Amino acid sequence: MGVSAATSAAPVVPLDGDALIELSRANASRPLAQRRSTSFLAIGFFATAVGMLGLPAHRGTSVLAVLICMFCYAVASRVRFEFGGVFAVPTQPIFVAMWFLVPPRMLPVAICASLLLAELPDFVRRRTPLDHLALYVISSWFSVGPALVIFLWAAHAPRWQSVPVYAAALGAQFLFDYVSQYLMARPVFGLSPMTQLLRLIAGGPATFRSAGVRGGHDARAAGPPRRVQRVWALLDALTRAAGAVALLDVRA
Repeated sequence: MGVSAATSAAPVVPLDGDALIELSRANASRPLAQRRSTSFLAIGFFATAVGMLGLPAHRGTSVLAVLICMFCYAVASRVRFEFGGVFAVPTQPIFVAMWFLVPPRMLPVAICASLLLAELPDFVRRRTPLDHLALYVISSWFSVGPALVIFLWAAHAPRWQSVPVYAAALGAQFLFDYVSQYLMARPVFGLSPMTQLLRLIAGGPATFRSAGVRGGHDARAAGPPRRVQRVWALLDALTRAAGAVALLDVRA
């Protein structure tokens, strides 16, 4: 999810990969320190996502398909692989499927709700402070770019002629993810723009997040490889089911 803004009063210094992991794990249960910057980014996303709900609808909406997509995304975001102070989550294929199953104007809200749903158990068990909610809201910024691109140029049914638009949507996802994560990470970790870019490339757009939000729980969340494969197979089946439901609704 997002880079943790929890930090001590120590001065900001550049950190290597091992130091980032240690700091991230230590920050997992601490309150946010950079409240002003995180509040600004979170409020900005909230205003943007709510504003996009007012955009005109270009295609029909299957509520069941949207709910299935959100559930799949929430489950996939719980499967995490920590490395170099960040962790990767296998959510990208589900997110791309949501481009075609969820109306573009609803995409940011759906992603944000999915991330909060995924973290609900940790908030209930008090593993994660409640003020970390803002981090998951900020981590949804990556969905705004593709939503705008698809709304403007590919709101129709999927077609091969729109592949360049889909590529542009992926580029917009990378850009929005990079900018939002950098603005959140800079006050805490003192990362340079190039370092942040390399970390983002290592994990991939919308798959890389700082381990600081969950800290030491991430390694356990990944689970054994066989369990991960079973979860992914279930998510794939559910995503296909969501596509079938959406198709049936369109034909109806």
